[in-house]
Amino acid sequence: MTQARKYLRRWEDEPPLRHITPDRRSASTGLKHLRYSAIARYAAIAAMILITILALANTRISWNKSGFSFSTHLLPGKAVDRDYYTKTELRNLLKAVLDDSESRMNEVVYLMMQETLKTVEQDRWVDLSMIRSHAAQNQNN
Repeated sequence: MTQARKYLRRWEDEPPLRHITPDRRSASTGLKHLRYSAIARYAAIAAMILITILALANTRISWNKSGFSFSTHLLPGKAVDRDYYTKTELRNLLKAVLDDSESRMNEVVYLMMQETLKTVEQDRWVDLSMIRSHAAQNQNN
């Protein structure tokens, strides 16, 4: 700290790089600068208003089960084709596929059960006819 104080005491002031007193020419350029900044400010406000009008002209608002959706586009364009499914669309698609496959499986199982019952019934009739034929042979003997 003592060395820093020693160096600070040796430090001499330097003359300014430019004069601080205002010129008459700089006062007139200051007014021009003020005018240009006011024009730039109004131009920026006008640009923001124009962008807002363009954006609101292409606004899409939707409300569905998943919630509220708000989107704007500066320039009108054709609808973007999606090559993907949303989470809800995928869930609904899978549910429909699973429901369909379950109903098809139930139909197939039902048909298999009917065929099984038909086969069992035919085997029962074959067995019954064999029993009758053996019973008839036993009565004749």
